[in-house]
Amino acid sequence: MYVWDQCKGMTMILDLLKEAFAHAKLPQSFSDMKKVIRKLGLTSESIHACPNNCKLYWEANAERETCIVCDESRWKKNNSSANSDGKLGHPRDGLAWKAFDIQHPKFAADPRNVRLGLASDGFNPFGTTSSSYSIWPVVLFPYNLPPWISMKQTSIILSMIIPEK
Repeated sequence: MYVWDQCKGMTMILDLLKEAFAHAKLPQSFSDMKKVIRKLGLTSESIHACPNNCKLYWEANAERETCIVCDESRWKKNNSSANSDGKLGHPRDGLAWKAFDIQHPKFAADPRNVRLGLASDGFNPFGTTSSSYSIWPVVLFPYNLPPWISMKQTSIILSMIIPEK
């Protein structure tokens, strides 16, 4: 997903949240949201991933030089890897997904079985540091649809919103 697509996607999620929570003070766009986050002093951490999308180099694996699943080099690209064309890949192209299909052939053979990706991140809807209130939207992505359909607003499922005080 390119940066422009991420901005547009986050702005669409903000629009959805504004509809659901009309009383909440939410940023108007993704760039406005980034400004609020920057003012709060929150930072982000870049986490490397295996070139074949099987594992994150995080916590206990942060210092590894090769993937624990496929033994692919963290730094050098192998021409036989799934994303050697330089484009982002879909999770179903990763070795972990293929290994799941081999371990559970009955599940993989039935096209009616649903594969979902879950994403969540908390934020303060009121935009003030003095308020300890935050919400956590939990979003589901149907991965057994083609990527150009599964990432559209009509396919994304806002399954729940977890309030936290």
